[in-house]
Amino acid sequence: MKKFSTMGMSALVLVSLTGCELFDKVDDVTFEATLPLEFVINEQMVSQDPVAYSDVETLDATDDPDVAKYKDKIREIKLNGISYSIDNFAAPGAVSFTNGSIKIASGKTLVTASGIPMENTTDTELTGINQEGFDAFSSDILGDKTVAVNFDGTFSQTPVAFTLTAYFHVTITADALK
Repeated sequence: MKKFSTMGMSALVLVSLTGCELFDKVDDVTFEATLPLEFVINEQMVSQDPVAYSDVETLDATDDPDVAKYKDKIREIKLNGISYSIDNFAAPGAVSFTNGSIKIASGKTLVTASGIPMENTTDTELTGINQEGFDAFSSDILGDKTVAVNFDGTFSQTPVAFTLTAYFHVTITADALK
């Protein structure tokens, strides 16, 4: 009997020391989401010289139905990567994109890109990531689930028109019982 009491007491102490942390996470829901954001580029100025371009759009994570479902229960949105696609490309000649970046309103750079030939393309991963920018994105979007995103860079010539869709690949953790 004494042996059982000692083992029982040890188990109780162990659960009480780690139990709060364990029970705090037991109701967590974690899922992956891809949040698209469209930039419609229609630069009509005719130039054989490089032309700087900049546009700002707002990413609303709640446009994703799973994010909307847990909107008020989300504890973390972690940015894992960014990819893009280009559709409806139109230009009179070959156009490249240099000095490109995707930033958030705070000025933190998420990703940089240069030397990209402008053409229709499917989901293409951007590799020049900035971890500090990814962390700032995760913090900024958590509040009201929106973040202003700036796309800028230089086209080798214009006119040029296309739709750029940036895909923000995130992991979301929500407290399902909150």
